[in-house]
Amino acid sequence: MKWLDFFNSITTNIAVIVLIILVGFIIARLVGKLVYRILHEFEVDSLLNRKTGSVEESISQVLEYVIYIITVCIAVDTLGILAYVLIVLIVAFALIVIFSIILGVRDFIPNFLCCWWVRKNHAINTYIDLDDVKGRIIKRGLLRIKIKTRSRDIISVPNFTVLKKKWK
Repeated sequence: MKWLDFFNSITTNIAVIVLIILVGFIIARLVGKLVYRILHEFEVDSLLNRKTGSVEESISQVLEYVIYIITVCIAVDTLGILAYVLIVLIVAFALIVIFSIILGVRDFIPNFLCCWWVRKNHAINTYIDLDDVKGRIIKRGLLRIKIKTRSRDIISVPNFTVLKKKWK
């Protein structure tokens, strides 16, 4: 008899969770479409002079995803493990942010450190000849130099790339 009660309890919990997720996802989809139509009716993209990328679509999608997250949190709370799931999600988010920062700094630090080498060895108006870039240095920045080619194109080259290339 205890086994049957346990099985009924689990199946009831699963059915409730599936129902919560199904209803929540349907509501999220409907709200997303409704918000998009309302914003489109007010011509938000036209008011903001947006030629590329839709603010209307972005706002409706963000709202839709927020409702998805709330729905999943309600479903997980039904199981009584919401605190554990939130801790795991916060740790995962923190790791993703840290990893993103490391990847972003990965290019910044070498370019920044090569800045002094480029400033010391190559003055403005110096003619340089890299593999595909030939021209005169018109600006030396902290992260990149700008080169003006004979065809008057201005090309931006990272400092670290300049250091790695063979100068002629």
